Amino acid sequence: MKPLLALLLLCLAAAAAADTERLEAKVYRCGPEGRDLRGSPCPDTDRAASSVAYDVPSDADQAAARERASRSARLAAQFAREREAADAALRASAGAAAAPAPGTSDEPRQVVAHRVRPLRPYWPRPAGSATSH
Repeated sequence: MKPLLALLLLCLAAAAAADTERLEAKVYRCGPEGRDLRGSPCPDTDRAASSVAYDVPSDADQAAARERASRSARLAAQFAREREAADAALRASAGAAAAPAPGTSDEPRQVVAHRVRPLRPYWPRPAGSATSH
C-alpha cells in the first residue's frame, strides 16, 4: 500500500511540475558591487547580462489562488457578521440597547482637558562616566 501511495504522490508532483512554465529574464547588474538590477544594459559599464530563471504559475494554480482568496474574503465577512450579532446580543442583554451608541446623540460632547506633563530633555551621559546618586 505504501509503495502505491508513494508512486501516486510522485505522479502528482510530476504533473504539477509540468504545469508550471519556466522562463528566463536577462538582468544587468549595475552600480557599485552590482547591487542595482536593471532590465537594460548599464549606461556606464559593459557588463554582461545575467540570466534569472523564474516559474510562471499555470492557469489552474492561478484559479486555485483566486478561489482561496475569495473563500478567505467570504469567511472574513461571515466572522464580521457573527461578531456584530454577538455584540448586539450582548448589548441587548446588558440593557444598553435603549441607550444611544456613543457619538450618535444630539448633545454636544464635553471635552475634558487633561494636564499633560511636558517631556524632559534627554542628554546621554558620556561613555565611561559614573553616576553619582
